[in-house]
Amino acid sequence: DITTDKGAIAKYNALRVSFEKMLLAATGDDLACMVQAFCYLVGALGAQKLDLQETIKYRKALCSTVDELEKLSTMVSSTVLPSKTDAMGWVDFKNSCSAATNRINQSVKDAINVYLEKYGEEMKL
Repeated sequence: DITTDKGAIAKYNALRVSFEKMLLAATGDDLACMVQAFCYLVGALGAQKLDLQETIKYRKALCSTVDELEKLSTMVSSTVLPSKTDAMGWVDFKNSCSAATNRINQSVKDAINVYLEKYGEEMKL
């Protein structure tokens, strides 16, 4: 439950422990990619040069991006994919993937637009 500050910190601590276990099990390129992805996330969450309201709006857009990416990853790694001969199932699956990538694209634009709004409406993506 992340609706309270205490719940959010508890969830963070549980995920931190899980992430550290994954790091300890990883080696080589896998380890480097995990650390780099974590660095990117920390850097992106920094929300440099934004006031509190802008920071919240920016971070919500980032959360939407990562949420959609997680849903898309779950969808494409599912063991319940259409059969090889189910053409309409694959068309639907492709359309669902395209819709998810469009939502990711929009969330990224929303995050960037928080910065660009400072320069006027015509500068937004």
